[in-house]
Amino acid sequence: MTEAARARAVPMALVELREQAAAAPGRRAATVVARRTARAAGRSGVLWGYVFGAFVASAAWSYTTIYKTQVERERLATGNSASASA
Repeated sequence: MTEAARARAVPMALVELREQAAAAPGRRAATVVARRTARAAGRSGVLWGYVFGAFVASAAWSYTTIYKTQVERERLATGNSASASA
């Protein structure tokens, strides 16, 4: 099997990893895989952090908008609110 045929048989991600490992002398292939995985996890972690933060901010804003006074908030907490029983 020629080098070109072997390269086509291997998925592109593995080819990219092999090229990165070859381009960085002194680094093992496992290190390249770990770095690539960490970058992908970091990006998705930041994205989900923003989504969760937006959800928390929205919930807090809704809470303070709906229950404007301390008395209304205490009624909600004790279950004596008209909206809690609805």
